[in-house]
Amino acid sequence: MNFDIALLGSGISCTQTLLQLIDKLAHSGQPKERLQILVVEKFGEPWRGIPYGQRSSVNSLTITTLGEFVHPNEKEGFYGWLKQNRENWMAELMLKGGETAKSWYANNQAHFESGKWDEIYIPRFLYGKYLQEKLAAAIGEADRKGIATIDLIQGEAVDIELTDNDLYKITVRQEQPGLIALSAKRLVLCIGSGTIKPVLPEGPSSSKDLLYVNDTYYPSLQENLNRIEELLDGIGDEQNRNMLILGSNASSLELVYLINQHPSLKNRLHQVVVLSYSGMFPHRITQDSVPNYSFDHLLALKEAGFDAHRLYQTIELDLDIAYGKGVHIGDMYYQLSDLVVELLKKLDHEQEKEFYSIYGNRFTKLIRRAGAEYRDAAQQLMDAGTLKLIKGSFGKIQTPTGQEKGYFLQYHSRADQPVQTYPAAFPIVVNCGGFEDLDESSSPLISNLVNRGLCTVNRTRRGFEVTEKFEAGKNLYVMGPLLGGIFNNKIKYWHVENAKRIHALSCLLADVIAESLN
Repeated sequence: MNFDIALLGSGISCTQTLLQLIDKLAHSGQPKERLQILVVEKFGEPWRGIPYGQRSSVNSLTITTLGEFVHPNEKEGFYGWLKQNRENWMAELMLKGGETAKSWYANNQAHFESGKWDEIYIPRFLYGKYLQEKLAAAIGEADRKGIATIDLIQGEAVDIELTDNDLYKITVRQEQPGLIALSAKRLVLCIGSGTIKPVLPEGPSSSKDLLYVNDTYYPSLQENLNRIEELLDGIGDEQNRNMLILGSNASSLELVYLINQHPSLKNRLHQVVVLSYSGMFPHRITQDSVPNYSFDHLLALKEAGFDAHRLYQTIELDLDIAYGKGVHIGDMYYQLSDLVVELLKKLDHEQEKEFYSIYGNRFTKLIRRAGAEYRDAAQQLMDAGTLKLIKGSFGKIQTPTGQEKGYFLQYHSRADQPVQTYPAAFPIVVNCGGFEDLDESSSPLISNLVNRGLCTVNRTRRGFEVTEKFEAGKNLYVMGPLLGGIFNNKIKYWHVENAKRIHALSCLLADVIAESLN
């Protein structure tokens, strides 16, 4: 069957694109004929995606406040939904979230009562439920008005080919009947981030005595927490109940938060060790409590010539000085961000692109922030001596060969230092280290797109090259995290992973697709 439009993936990138496109067509009187739209969904939970669906925990929170998380155009609708459905979602949260949910409610009840939604770090699944309900209504309206029929199939898109008549042939792998082929005139890649980069082969590396979790959200975060607790139950010697987490990103911090909120799990653990390049979790979000702090070296660049490399070096220098004075990024985040944006405008086109391509993601890692509930949980575990952060680069995991009680971590504390082995065994290893580069992806779909020349990996190696119309090729559009590194006269982002940004960009893509239908 031939479709007018096919979207691969059904997370919020797909959901927002469909919502905006349906709304655009409904108000413009387009199209003259009913559109046939295909959505290929891999995991069986459409319209929500991993962060906002069942693979996360119901207790997983937004990393920033709702005021930062939600696009301004969505606030009225989402906040209204939260208020109107509060009794229902609170009942579900209390049923599934246990003591963690009760604690969260107690901490935020005053905000609910006063209507200060902007200040809350809310369970993320609520945003997923809101989008799911909103899109179901929009799909029903599109069908009733003769705008579009939307067909959803479950399966994994594994290959794309451009045929001689300018159709995209999509090969989808399903459990039954196996491989099927479908075609579309326009194709939108909404497949989320790249594939997680493994540090151990899965399968034989885990046993009744050892556990390696390559993806905290597969099969689900809650199932992995249950597996961790079950394995700890089987370890008699408390000194051996150790867990290693590779990476200190938001997923790592979320895991630490849930451990701290789960007494039966927390009390079983002897030590949790986190290894990362920075040796730090995202900074605790605060209001700019040092509003007049002076970034002297960055301010000096206003009167000097500089390139992308010097700008990044100066950012690192001023941050090191600030940390030495006991001032952290959470205390002056907006001040620093505004100053860097101002300095970026002083770069010529090529150097500005250099910063976006090479240094942008590094800068983001330096200024990552997280909410008080997440960061305070980590601090509580550190104060108790349960949690330890190590700054260093990962070497390898040594798998037990004899009577050892777990895996052993080998790492470099500095690039010029020899490899060292951490003096404890870890029966549990959790990989939160990030994603594969797209030009070395193990994903058959991404690999085939690159090898067939349909998509070109940009310099970030985390996104595809696209035009101002989000096109990687004619009628082949990209939306979501694979836009990381987009740089043109209209749009410049080194990462596209937050809900607010995806909402804004999906509005622009909907305009482009609607225009292509004329």
